[in-house]
Order: sequence, then C-alpha cells, then structure tokens
Amino acid sequence: MESYFREPQVEEGKRNIILQNRCGNRLTLLCHDDHCAFEFDYKPNAYRRKDYRARNFSNRDNNTQFFKQFTFPDIHTDDIQGFDYDPFHTVLHSKNEASAQNEIHLINLAQHNAFVISARCPLLIGIKPQHSFVVSNGLLSETFGDRGERIHSFIAFTNFEENRYRVLDDGTHVLQLMENDILLVGAEETEYLAQVCIDTFANKTLNEINELNEADLHRDLRHGLQRFNDPDWQRIFDVNQRVVWSGLDQGGACFGALNRIYHLIWVRDGSMTASHFALAGNTDSIKIWAPFLLANPSKTLQDDGSYREEFLQIVGSRWTKAEDDGLFYTCWSMFTYFRCTGDDQLIHGEALPLLLRCAQAQLEKCWEQDRGLMGSDTLGEDVLAGSIYYGYDIVNGKIAKSHHHKENEKQIERCYSLYHQVNTFNVLSMLRILLAQRPDLDDGLSEQFAVICQHIQQSLRSIFCDKNQQLYSMYVRYDDGSDEWVPFGYGCDYWEHAWAVSQGPFFPVPDLQLQSARLIIDTWGNYKPYGYCPWNVLARSLSEYGLDKDAYADLFTDEIKEALHCPEKYPMAGALTEYYGATESWRALPFSAGSFINSTASQLLQSQAQGLAVRGGCAISNIENFQYRLARIHVNSSGDQNVVANYTLNDQDIRFSLQLPENLLRTGTNTIQLERGSAPQHPRLHGSNAELIMYNELEKSATLQLSSAIDMELCVENYDTERMTFNDANNQSIAPQITEMPDTPYTMLSISGHPQVKVEIRI
Repeated sequence: MESYFREPQVEEGKRNIILQNRCGNRLTLLCHDDHCAFEFDYKPNAYRRKDYRARNFSNRDNNTQFFKQFTFPDIHTDDIQGFDYDPFHTVLHSKNEASAQNEIHLINLAQHNAFVISARCPLLIGIKPQHSFVVSNGLLSETFGDRGERIHSFIAFTNFEENRYRVLDDGTHVLQLMENDILLVGAEETEYLAQVCIDTFANKTLNEINELNEADLHRDLRHGLQRFNDPDWQRIFDVNQRVVWSGLDQGGACFGALNRIYHLIWVRDGSMTASHFALAGNTDSIKIWAPFLLANPSKTLQDDGSYREEFLQIVGSRWTKAEDDGLFYTCWSMFTYFRCTGDDQLIHGEALPLLLRCAQAQLEKCWEQDRGLMGSDTLGEDVLAGSIYYGYDIVNGKIAKSHHHKENEKQIERCYSLYHQVNTFNVLSMLRILLAQRPDLDDGLSEQFAVICQHIQQSLRSIFCDKNQQLYSMYVRYDDGSDEWVPFGYGCDYWEHAWAVSQGPFFPVPDLQLQSARLIIDTWGNYKPYGYCPWNVLARSLSEYGLDKDAYADLFTDEIKEALHCPEKYPMAGALTEYYGATESWRALPFSAGSFINSTASQLLQSQAQGLAVRGGCAISNIENFQYRLARIHVNSSGDQNVVANYTLNDQDIRFSLQLPENLLRTGTNTIQLERGSAPQHPRLHGSNAELIMYNELEKSATLQLSSAIDMELCVENYDTERMTFNDANNQSIAPQITEMPDTPYTMLSISGHPQVKVEIRI
C-alpha cells in the first residue's frame, strides 16, 4: 500500500476477465498494451474455514496474491481476437502481427483452490514468486506468510524438458506451453492439500478436466432450471446462474461482484442474491449464505463498554456503514431459508434470539411513537449530520464528506424513508411468523410488533402519500429545524424507493405500492439511469398484477442487449451489468442476476410470502426441478396469452386457486401442466401472504383453508360477495376489509385477528 487509506481498486488492464472458484480464490486476466498478466488472489480454504476472517481475507482494500508476477509476455491487448466467456471455462483467441494464432483455455475449478491454464499453440509464461520457489521437475512451489496465514502456492506442469523451464537473470521463472499442455495453478493452506489437488488432476487431458468440473457444477446447478422461448434470454440465464454460483464461496460468503471494487461482503447484496435464487427454485445458495450471515453480526462498542450485535452494511465487521436495511435483509435471509427449505435449525439455534435482540435495539433507536414512523441518522450508504460518524467513511475509517454534505447549505439531520418503514413492517412480520415456531421466546413480542406494524400502515396511508395516491420517498428533518417531504425524483435514493414498493415479501399498503411502482417504471429514466437489480424486482412486482406480456418483455430489452454486448473493459459477454447504459462498468453482479432469475421464474411460478402461485407469463415455457421444501416441481406450459386459463397439479384440476395447496404437494416429483388463455369468470384466489394449507374441490365449489401468524391479505380475481364466504376456526362468519387494486381485475381482502380462515368459493 502506498497510502494510509487505500481507495477501492479497479482492474488496471484495458481488458479484464475475472474468475472466482468456490473456495474464494480469484483469477483476474489483465490485458495491457505490451503484455497480459494474471493476478491470483488468495483466501483461506472455504471448505474447512467457516469463519468470517477467512472469507474476507483478500478484500478490495487489502489482498494477498499467490505470486509477485504471472505474465504472458508475448500476448498483448491488440492480439486478443475474441473471448468465449464463461465463469468456469473461458477461452481466449489470439492472433498477433506475425499471424500466429492461439487458443488459450482458462478453467476455474469449482471445488478446488486452483485454476487450469492450457494453450493449443506455443505460449510463453513468466512467473515471479513472492520470495523464492522450491523447484522440482514438474512443480514450482512456495510457502510464505501474510497477516497470520501460511500460504502454499504451486504451479504444476508437465516437466522441465517439455515445458522448456528456465530462470532469467531477474529471477523470473519461465515455462512454455503448447499442444494442450496443462498448467495447474493454485494456493492452499498446506503442502499436503496442494498435493491432493495436484494428484486429482494428474495426467488428465483438458477435456477430462472440463468434464469433471462440469459434473461438479451440475450437481449444484440442476435446480430451478428455466427454459426460455428466446435464445438470448436463455443465454443470460445460463451464464448468470453460473456467475452467482462462482461468486458465492463454499463458506457462504457472497461478494457484491467479482470486480475488485466490490470484493467485500455486503449484507444486502448477498441476502438479495441468495434469497432471490431460493425464491426462483434453487435453495443451495441460501443454505450456506443464511448460516454464514447469522453467525457473523457486527459488534459495535457502546459508550458503557458493552457490545451491541447488529447487522449493518458489511458482514461481520465493525468497520461498516450503519445502513438500517441490514436487519431487514438478514431477517429475510433467515425467513427465506425456513420458508423455502422447511428446515427449522436456525429457528431453534441462536439465530432467532439474536434477530429479536437486534430488532428490539433498532426499535429503541429508531421508532418514534408520536410520529408513527421509523427515523434514522442514515440515508442510503451514508450517515447524516445527526450521527457521531458524520464525515467518516466507516468502511476504512477515512475522513470523507458524506454524499449528503453540501457546502454552505443546511444538512439533513434525520430521515424517515419509505424504505425504512416498509423494511421495518417486513422485519416485524417475518419475526412474528418465526416466533410462532418458538412461542417460548415470545413474551409479548408478537403483540408489540403487531401494534407497530399497524401504526406504520396507518402512517403510510395518512401522511406518507400525496393527493395522487403516490407514496413519498422520505420525510427529512434538517439541522436548522426545518423539514420537507420528498417525492420520488431528485434528492431521493432511487434504488431504495424502488425496493420499498416492490420487494416484499409483505406489503403494508399494496394498492399504494403498486401505484408507486408504476410511477417509477414510467419516470426513473427522467432522473438518472436505473439500476437493473431494483428494475428486475419492479418488473416482477408489476407482472404480478397483470402487466402485459409484451410490456414485461420490453422492460428487459436493454438489460439483455447490454449483457450480451462484449465491452472493452470487461469482455465478459452474458454477465449482467449494474446500471442501464453502463456497459463498460462492472460485470457479473450476483444481486442483478438473482433478481433477474427470480423475476423470470415468477412468470410461471411466483413465490408468495408463504407459498407458491402459478402464473401465465410467456417469457419462459418450462421450469425444471424447482425446489420447494421436500417438493421438486416441474412446470410445463402451453398457449400464448398472459393468463392462466387452467392448470393441473399432479393431474388434478385446480380451478379456484392459483396459489398451490400445500396438502397437494408431494414429497419428491410434482408436475404442473398449465394452459394459457382466457381467465374463468368465477372468483379465483390469485395469491396471498398466508399458507394455503388445505384445498378441497367439488364440482361447483372449493374450500380453502389458510393459516398465518400475521394479518392475512388475500388477492382475489373476479371477487364476488355472493360467491365467496369467510369463516374463522370456530366457523363464525368473517367480513374482510376490501381494497381494490387499481387498474387490475384483483381485489385485496384483509383479514385481521384470525390465524385460521376457511374460504368457500362457488361458481
């Protein structure tokens, strides 16, 4: 490092390819004018080391490399003719001024701390160790230390003669490859572990190694497979499913992106990635992310000498910005883990008591009873003038002006954002459902949380929306005592506002949130380029309420086109970008990929707050092996309209509910046959925030039993008071509160105070 505070690093090459294996080690190809260099970053092995320090060892501000130098001296930027990018097997095509052509393969070994380099024609490689190599025929190795870690790097090659090994005067070790020679490059914790890796791939050809690697990947990427009608959409799904799996290491850490500048572990980014993937039918990510996250809260030293456990911006470190959304994303990860897998181990361990303590501490800090709102000294990723940390970048301790600091102008002292209100409503709702599994922990908390949720709903309807029924983005109080209501637009946090109206899983004011989501889609481009992650979430939310199939597809036109574009800086075609129009910026962002894949999966199988619902979207034709608890669901569709005309679950007609009945889902294989067309004229349950625990259909009616530890919201198509009745557990009639969802055929029915509700629907 050349200064006390290292700024976030960006790859220096004119062209850069970034690969990361499941153990957390990272390879970056940096193409310069006069040579190409490899940069290998080391993390302690993710299989054996589950602690936070191991996962965050080489972050964007402080990293360790296997070698001091690793170059292709004969390959220059202008020689590269093309990149066949894949997160686990990328191929470089080169042709120099002498018309010498080459094909260079880079295999990212998913389950090993190593990478494979191979070339069809002669390829010169120069390597410098950190200190000095131990040299033997077919192996260069070095053991060195950094920040308390012992690291054993290795380069396994064929032998001295066939690879023309020699050492230059400046200490550079030279190897040459040709005719598909295999170079195995990696770093382990011990010489023994390195040798195990070397022995695994000894004497294997490039094709054999690739087949072994793909077999490993198939085992983990066989769930939630989507089949698209458009080959471009299929390409995006296939590449980004692999991108996410490479970005999530085996120890559970998920990085914001593979790029250096993002190589920290964000609570929000990892939670979005793993949760969206789980909701799209692949729970492998959430199974390792949620336990890792919950085991690594930040511990903030208080004035009285005690430590407070919190979930803020960055996982596990007190060097983290005080983002108030960290608690929501942590609760969402745990809730999604339980909801999608059915596994209650986190609920019965230390995780739920920890979240309850964190929630109570945040309410104590932020809940203002007189306003009926949550207030904060944080907005977006920056603290406000009301915080003692104002003027610092807490991630690295550097003194730096806040993004909200304005010279000679009043400063925002406290903020009451829509995002914070909706997140809090969701946190308390999710915790109430989890507490229903652990009543021994309740002690009146559920009732307390329910009261606050009701206050938030009332405040959002009474003071947080304008005369056009659009939700404000935030209410702010300035340091001079003045205040202001800020609508969506200039001055707000666009991403957070978009998530507030569309993310869920619970929606305190669904009609107002729907109206506001439509406004964002229509106007965001007037203010600044939109981010694809919240854009994908908005598209999913709007499609839930009848967005036309062509309008839905149009929302993704630019995202698909830009992802397939092969840019100069990061020629990783197929990997999703972060912002509209920023094709030369970051690539391979797991949170963009997660929201995209959940949005497209929802076109046939929409994850509800506590269940699944069939949908008639036309973007995809099939879903294979969708994971939901003990069920594996295959969805096949036909027809070209945007509405479910009818469907069968395991050959049984389900005419009165698009939400899947839990009692009809089998352990193991389930098949849904879906036909698009005209909607039936009788009432039909479109979805709900409750569990549909029982469904029984007769010739002209059906009985539905719903269950929830919180107030129920039932979305009904073609609602008719004459054809629907509602009763509680004692068979007493219930009159739901009715809210029409604007410009849709749907009615939202709210039922309070009844954990069990029986609904009868008649033709």
